[in-house]
Amino acid sequence: DPRVRDTAVRTMLIFREYSSELVEAALQALYDRDLRVRQAALFVLGDLLKNNKMGVFLLPERETILMCLREELNHPSPLIRRDAVTSLGMSREESALLDLVEMVRDPHEYVREMAIFWIGTFVTNQEGDQKFANSRFEVAQPMLLEALEDPNQSVRVAAIHVVGVPFQSDIVPWIISSSEREFEREGVDSRYYLDALFNTRDPRAIHTAIQYAAKITEMGFGEYLKSKLGSCRFFAHPEDQVEIDRILTR
Repeated sequence: DPRVRDTAVRTMLIFREYSSELVEAALQALYDRDLRVRQAALFVLGDLLKNNKMGVFLLPERETILMCLREELNHPSPLIRRDAVTSLGMSREESALLDLVEMVRDPHEYVREMAIFWIGTFVTNQEGDQKFANSRFEVAQPMLLEALEDPNQSVRVAAIHVVGVPFQSDIVPWIISSSEREFEREGVDSRYYLDALFNTRDPRAIHTAIQYAAKITEMGFGEYLKSKLGSCRFFAHPEDQVEIDRILTR
């Protein structure tokens, strides 16, 4: 019964000590004929790699697991490809970043969106080393900028979340043009693009938000715009600071 096998595989997540038998069972489940069981196995294997990276235990089969996960990136089911992306993202393995970048061109939008989400966890400065975070960002940057023009809105939103980071002045023009396109569309949640513009702390980006203040307010995000303008006033051009003061006192 595939439901029993699925439950059995997911139960492996309870264990927090290394076991070669557990690893072998998870790898075998990865080739189960039922997709649900394979999806469960992917999550378990990703969790094993994460624990290895965090130092919870050593994982001698690390390279074997990574190889198997990479094979699943070519699976005909987008659900399996999406979950393989998640497992590689969970692993925090440096080499996995290149795999995630490649998956931004997957035919299915939810695979692309998931790949971008996990790229975001790699390029965020979580280790306190800004240079290291920047080097990772440079690896992913071409694909992320391409994703800003993806036909699917969820993919575009995922990309703008990742690229809207401080001190990346070379990509500010991309963020501005992407935001301008979205502000002209109907039914767009402007908050995502306002976050990206203001997170850059770049005067050009702040100027763009001010230019679209009326449209953004019409969309129902006037108060959100005001909160962002107030926190980023210091980074704006002097003439824009005057306009910010005017908007805030309306």
